[in-house]
Amino acid sequence: MHKVLVVVDMQHDFIDGVLGTPEAVAIVDKIAQRVAEVRGELVLFTQDTHGDNYLDTLEGKKLPIPHCIKNTHGWVIHPEIFDAWHNNPDTMVVAGIDAVVDNTFHKSVFGSVDLINFLQARQNQLTEVEFVGVCTDICVVSNAIMTKNVMPDIKITVNADLCAGTTPQSHMEALNIMEKCHINIYKTIYLASGCFWGVEKYFSLQNGIVSTEVGYANGTTQNPTYEDVCKGDTGFAEVVKVVYDSSQIDLLGVLAHFYEVVNPTTGDRQGPDVGSQYRPGIYFTNTAEETLIANSLTELQKSYKDPIVVENLPLQNYYKAEEYHQKYLDKNPGGFCHIPEEKLIQQDL
Repeated sequence: MHKVLVVVDMQHDFIDGVLGTPEAVAIVDKIAQRVAEVRGELVLFTQDTHGDNYLDTLEGKKLPIPHCIKNTHGWVIHPEIFDAWHNNPDTMVVAGIDAVVDNTFHKSVFGSVDLINFLQARQNQLTEVEFVGVCTDICVVSNAIMTKNVMPDIKITVNADLCAGTTPQSHMEALNIMEKCHINIYKTIYLASGCFWGVEKYFSLQNGIVSTEVGYANGTTQNPTYEDVCKGDTGFAEVVKVVYDSSQIDLLGVLAHFYEVVNPTTGDRQGPDVGSQYRPGIYFTNTAEETLIANSLTELQKSYKDPIVVENLPLQNYYKAEEYHQKYLDKNPGGFCHIPEEKLIQQDL
């Protein structure tokens, strides 16, 4: 056990129940995918748990909305996420500890003392603890900071794209607070620069990049295939999902890499690849990034005579591409790529 993934309070009442939000609904599939793809990590859950006397408690007086009452539908962890863990043969099961049932810590307050004690007792076996879930500004921040306090030399991470706050603004405020407390924040941006094979390979080599994945973004259909996208009538762009560690590289640093491998003045074309799926674009999930990206593109324009046509848009939808496209140039070293070979062996710019 070197890394632990903690899924915080992904229960119906916080997703689609009395305290649910669209942002929480939007991360269910993402967290389920993250859990399903775990290899060699321990996955733990926290579960907000209250009794029928909730309204008599101090929390109930401050937030008089009964939620997560034990054994109700709203209390249950979303089955898509829990089943992803249960069906993953590469996950570990915690046994013989009274405070843990099905790798889950029940808690009646924001932070789980039992979880923190469990992690602290095993800190010599840990390299990183990653938190995902809800709410960023309440239970995620509570558990992350509690963990950092008792294990200051262990890397504590919050994956921003897999968290949701009570509001988008409070989500961002909580991330900023945690970053100031030396908690690593993983952030995500979606980049389009022609055929995604080489772009994925290029970003996978850069310092500060946690993971890369290729897929299709901002189209008009559901669950597109590669063949669908190539027809040019679905609106999708081939993109690379770039997850980066903001303690090592910021968004401007990621964009600097992007500008090295994109022709920002050609719409619907990169290198020899022609079609609307090859249009250049930057797609964000945090609206606060729109202005920063726009300013970056304005600065980039100074280096070009022709107008820059890179899209700067919110991510409307994203579908992971077929498995044979993932890490394509690792699987097929001689595969076609419009990016110069020398850029695919550099470790950093």
